[in-house]
Amino acid sequence: MPFGLVGFDKRELGDAACLIGIDEAGRGCLAGPVVAAAVRCKKEFYYTSWCARNSRGVDDSKRLKPAQRAAIVKRYQYAVSKDWIRIGIGTASIEEIEKFNIYHANSLAMRRALEKVARIDEGFLWDGNEKEVVKASVLIDGKPIRTFPVQHKAVVKGDQKSLAVALAGIHAKEYRDGIMAELDQEYPAYKFCQHKGYGTAAHLEALRERGPCPQHRPSFLGKVFGQPKESINNRQDSLF
Repeated sequence: MPFGLVGFDKRELGDAACLIGIDEAGRGCLAGPVVAAAVRCKKEFYYTSWCARNSRGVDDSKRLKPAQRAAIVKRYQYAVSKDWIRIGIGTASIEEIEKFNIYHANSLAMRRALEKVARIDEGFLWDGNEKEVVKASVLIDGKPIRTFPVQHKAVVKGDQKSLAVALAGIHAKEYRDGIMAELDQEYPAYKFCQHKGYGTAAHLEALRERGPCPQHRPSFLGKVFGQPKESINNRQDSLF
């Protein structure tokens, strides 16, 4: 990373007024919604001493411990209070994942997150109620999304290169982990707090013993267990 997270964003900003980083959490899970976050950073934010100090330790959410992610989310509330950054969260439900497939559901969650930090109208971003165009660079972690409503740049491993994308990944992960903690209380047998819905050995064993709960994604389970989607739905109906 020759530029560092902040340096990378400064380079991507160009002459834009702000940079928006977008990332998701839970795309590959067997249970729970997919969650996306959009983090909008003003240009001046990158030139503050606060940003220089507090960008240290920000990284790909998967490479951080839960306590580190939680501390970053708490710390960056100061930047929100100074109106240096805005944070938006968007989700797509299990029903939407099943209806549209995970690709389109993920795009939907990202769009909903983006709409929390800027309004989308005819492919442009706008601020407030007035039609004031936001000149922004939009970065999305991973590959380009052909169905996304605004022009963007896809950055492979963007959460290891861009501060805004890394912050988006951390906020999406923290928000989704909170959802899975709530589901753990509702369905304790699956131990969602431990694996967050991913296909770990313990999770798969619980599924073999009990079948799915209403928070599992039937189409994903069909791929894992090699069963038609309809048969999994039938087993779920018989169990709950």
